[in-house]
Amino acid sequence: MIVSYAFPPSLEIGGRRWSKFVPYLNNLGYKISLLTHQPKIKVEDKIVYNNLNRVDFFNSKYPTILEKRPVNVIDHLKYKVSLLYMKIITKNNYYDKGVLIKKSFLRKASSIIKEENIKLVIITGAPFSLLYYGTLLKQNLSIKLISDFRDPWTWGDGYGMNILSSKRKEKEISYQNEVLKFSNLVFVPVKPMYDHLVINYKEFKTKINILPHGYDKNDFEKVKYNIKNNNNNFRIIYGGTIYSNLDQLYHELYNCVKNNINCDYNIEIFTNDFKYLTKSQLFEIKKKMSVKKLLPTKDFMKKVHSADAFLLFFPDNVKDFLVLSFMKLYI
Repeated sequence: MIVSYAFPPSLEIGGRRWSKFVPYLNNLGYKISLLTHQPKIKVEDKIVYNNLNRVDFFNSKYPTILEKRPVNVIDHLKYKVSLLYMKIITKNNYYDKGVLIKKSFLRKASSIIKEENIKLVIITGAPFSLLYYGTLLKQNLSIKLISDFRDPWTWGDGYGMNILSSKRKEKEISYQNEVLKFSNLVFVPVKPMYDHLVINYKEFKTKINILPHGYDKNDFEKVKYNIKNNNNNFRIIYGGTIYSNLDQLYHELYNCVKNNINCDYNIEIFTNDFKYLTKSQLFEIKKKMSVKKLLPTKDFMKKVHSADAFLLFFPDNVKDFLVLSFMKLYI
């Protein structure tokens, strides 16, 4: 069984990692059950889930207002009230989307494991609470557990970790310790994460392994590499989910475009969640930079191969990571 908070058709970046492995596991003869958060996007099940033996959903109960950036006074008020509520109701990380579903999640997961006679459970996080819930399943059921750290947990800056109080941070560290202790294997996607864990948790070194991000070649149509940009503009492109904590970089990009509005270049950004520049700022530089809805992979790759450069902005904590957006360029 694979447990992933996000999974296609959800557009959240966290769902892509294990969705790329599923077809190959299926080809090897594994019957895979999926437990995931109920997606907001409705798509025909047979199209999205055709490599899966069974699909079940859970609801996170997490306040949706905390998943986006407030844009007006009412949103700001809702955000503050919801954040206060989360701080009161949990002793853990109040930015963890799975922190409110411990009992319901364990009940649902246990039921699936028993009904399908599942012997191996793979859980990917963030949300990191799901990884901890996996240790509780392991202690109560006869299963093997693989815990997949997609991102740094307690040693990272993401998911609000850098602003937690010392008591909340200690709670997260204790959960992380339990995950490392009870997991049969621990996967990380990149060497910097591997190095951190094996240095700080020497007793668990043998169970920690690097499993790089994957991709499915069948997702991509063959593209001729001799596609040329026939105009004089230097064309820069980006597509996909954009990292958090990049306010300064995008502010600098905005100033750069604004100060060079008459030069021969064009920047196209394809994403469904662009949160760094205001509508007035984007309007001011629309002659040279545009933000558009995310395209299907095949259509986007055609645009990539006809562009002159691919834009990537990383926050410092993941600057050495090899991410899926970068890997697509080599297909």
